[in-house]
Amino acid sequence: MTKGTKTLLFLLLATIGNIALTAVFFLLLLWIYSMSLARILPSSAVVWAMTFSFILAMAGTFFVYKKLLVVLRIKEYLEKKP
Repeated sequence: MTKGTKTLLFLLLATIGNIALTAVFFLLLLWIYSMSLARILPSSAVVWAMTFSFILAMAGTFFVYKKLLVVLRIKEYLEKKP
């Protein structure tokens, strides 16, 4: 497998993983909201809950993705030392 093919494969898998992880975080945050604050806040607060859940999901995914790249580089899956 050439270096270009490995790079393309990494980008595709990283993009799919990033989208999936964002969706999982988003759904998890909405579930937490529905089990806690949704019972005491008015129903009009759902818009704000979804907005904050999406922003927090994006931030959480960014930090997990960044940490994962560090771990993969340490284990030398992405970079081989000569």
